[in-house]
Amino acid sequence: MNCKCHRQDEQRSLLYMGFNQDQTGFSIGTTHGFRCYNCEPFQLLHCQDSIGGIGIVERLFRTSLVTLVGSEECSPAFHPNKVIVWEDNRSEIGGEISCSTPIRGVRIRKDVIIVILDALVRVYSFNQLQLIDRVPTISNPTGICAVCPMTSTFRL
Repeated sequence: MNCKCHRQDEQRSLLYMGFNQDQTGFSIGTTHGFRCYNCEPFQLLHCQDSIGGIGIVERLFRTSLVTLVGSEECSPAFHPNKVIVWEDNRSEIGGEISCSTPIRGVRIRKDVIIVILDALVRVYSFNQLQLIDRVPTISNPTGICAVCPMTSTFRL
């Protein structure tokens, strides 16, 4: 993987790919930024290609709200210990969550943001970004986690 990608003429490398909650779209993180796509019809919706490496991108359904985590591998846009809530329509940070260890995964719903760490899952309220629960886990260096997208039930 080529991680010294600062010039526009250099190759971008894929660091992350994930579908949104209802699989109607997907997001990718690259060594230069992130992109969000619709699946049907296939089209590019949001693109930030010059902010730096993005290791995790999660888009909230079909909205312009995404959560971003900087890459640990190369020139991160943001610190890999922070979740950035990004409002892409305004190209600005709407909030951030800081952790003491690298973030391994993020899942979002309309009511909560779930942050996956090596041996802990933290649940934050979406609106206030306040910690509402901590769930100890076994070692989880790849950030595996599934969440029910419906706000009427909470399954982690």
